[in-house]
Amino acid sequence: MREKLQGSIPSTCTNVLTLMLPLQHSKLLTIRRPYIDLNVASKLQIYESIIRPIVIYVCETWAMTVTEQNRLLIFERRVIRKINGPTQNNDGTWRIKTNEELEILVKKETIGRFIKS
Repeated sequence: MREKLQGSIPSTCTNVLTLMLPLQHSKLLTIRRPYIDLNVASKLQIYESIIRPIVIYVCETWAMTVTEQNRLLIFERRVIRKINGPTQNNDGTWRIKTNEELEILVKKETIGRFIKS
């Protein structure tokens, strides 16, 4: 993974997303030791300062399609869902958070809006 990112600049957003897909399963994003002791705010800080810049590197200069924007949003939501974890319902069952719940929790601009600005 590291070798692919160091050697060349990806030419499209789709190429970056293809390179970033293995990060979704990395120990940094999953709730495993040693990151289990970090609180949610620290994990979000790691995402915003390390992972997000890698994903959007040079994206500002690309003409992104709607499909690529949607893939970026899906990637971001997936990472934030892993950081925040599931929600317990009143009856004791667990479920994943909805997109609206994630937006309320994060209260920051999405990756798509960040690239457009």
